[in-house]
Amino acid sequence: MSKSDNLEGRQFDAIALNLVAAYDKVLGIIRGEIPLPEVVELFLTNYCNFACPYCRCGKYHGDRSQYMDFAALSNLLDELSQRGIKTLEMGGGGEPLEHPRIEEILTRLAKDGFRLGLITNGYVLTEKLALIDLLLQCADWVRFSVDATTNDVYRSVHGRPSLSYLTLKEIMVKMVQSVNAKPQMDQRPKIGMKLIVQQPNENQIHQAIDEALEIGVHYLQFKWLDDHPWSIPLERRPQLVDDLKSKVAEIPQERLTVDLLPGYGGPRMQGRCIMSVLHPLIDWDCSIYICAFFHNRKKSHSIGNIKQSQFFQCWGSEDHREHIKGVDPNQCVPNCPLLRYNPVIEFIKKEAYRFRYI
Repeated sequence: MSKSDNLEGRQFDAIALNLVAAYDKVLGIIRGEIPLPEVVELFLTNYCNFACPYCRCGKYHGDRSQYMDFAALSNLLDELSQRGIKTLEMGGGGEPLEHPRIEEILTRLAKDGFRLGLITNGYVLTEKLALIDLLLQCADWVRFSVDATTNDVYRSVHGRPSLSYLTLKEIMVKMVQSVNAKPQMDQRPKIGMKLIVQQPNENQIHQAIDEALEIGVHYLQFKWLDDHPWSIPLERRPQLVDDLKSKVAEIPQERLTVDLLPGYGGPRMQGRCIMSVLHPLIDWDCSIYICAFFHNRKKSHSIGNIKQSQFFQCWGSEDHREHIKGVDPNQCVPNCPLLRYNPVIEFIKKEAYRFRYI
């Protein structure tokens, strides 16, 4: 599995190596500066059309009326564009494609040259096929949260008896075919699938690889479900990992990238988090948060609201600095995904003096 790279004897999560491209900002943060964000994440809605029993955001979900104000979002895009920030990520929170004006939003992103990373269950696309072409125009990657390869397990893990994995599979096939049909495009999105590995789907891990190959997606991610009754016991995981590695070893790497990611369990953040300064989040109610894992710390992580003030009136302000200083790492998500960047940050600190000497 293409999980890590080795630079001069150091082990790095391959997903984290893109931080090297922002090394000048990392060095600025170390000096106490607050640079422009590299990416701004948006939780467009607080509503999800699924009801996954293990969803870490499930207890916060609301109804269809809870979505980001379109005028505030438009003003935000104007601000970001003026500062040259063109990279956005949409996830949840709720399901981003459930925003009632999602077609207008994607049209705006494509028109103004924004680049998008989208995390979605994708089911809205079964009814709104026109969104596929818009995503092809503005997305760098689209990751489908599938979590199963059969209808029965798909319905169970997503909490809706009317769902059909096979229907979603048709959409993923159509999207991959649409990507492949546009070789002239300079930026064609990478399409991925993800499974949260848990007891209901642990017997479908190998099938997920076969499905990914059949559909033609570019990458497949597995991630352990932790701290839930459906979590796979730790003592069973090594055998599953060995079996998965054996299966992946049979696949030419150019056909499919497969990653196995840790779940939200294990070590907590140590020291000050650098990544939050490069990756803020704006929630459906237009609140600005210094981290995507803010739900239990809304007061300590909020630095303003884009309906009440401009983003860059809040970003880099003294209030922002005080909120960063006030973060208690002991309250951070165990095994936070941003931990993967720490070894790269240490590498940048030690080696940046020779970065341009290729």
